[in-house]
Amino acid sequence: MNTYSTAGEPVGTPATPVLLITGSGQLVTLVSAVTGPLRLPLTVTGSVHQAGHLMLASALVLIGADKLSTLTPPPPAVRPRLLVVAAGVDTDVLTLAGDVLGSVCVCWLPMAATWLTDQITAAIAPATGPCAERLPRSGSTTTQEGSQ
Repeated sequence: MNTYSTAGEPVGTPATPVLLITGSGQLVTLVSAVTGPLRLPLTVTGSVHQAGHLMLASALVLIGADKLSTLTPPPPAVRPRLLVVAAGVDTDVLTLAGDVLGSVCVCWLPMAATWLTDQITAAIAPATGPCAERLPRSGSTTTQEGSQ
């Protein structure tokens, strides 16, 4: 398991907001190009088994299309934070992702790099601004600015 800094050099700690499970050097390069400008470390592991507890601890888990066949359905706590990433467009990947994970988005890189940036940003940062709503226990809707 390797953790890469924004410059692509391995760093010491495996703790990271973004976990990539792949054996593809091309996917590591493509995802690093997205996380680098965000100044986020990227933890990369070559197997789902090695990922272990990091799948639960990461803000976003990216499964390389090359590892889909080795993946069993992840725990429900991981599924909302799981995306499949693939280099280029391959409809077989989409079919396999659906079979293994149920309904899931596949991020075709590099074409969807901007979309992936948005997903990573949303996963690591709490929602803010006038469109960020939450439901208090009373059931009324308030924005973070306190209006109802």
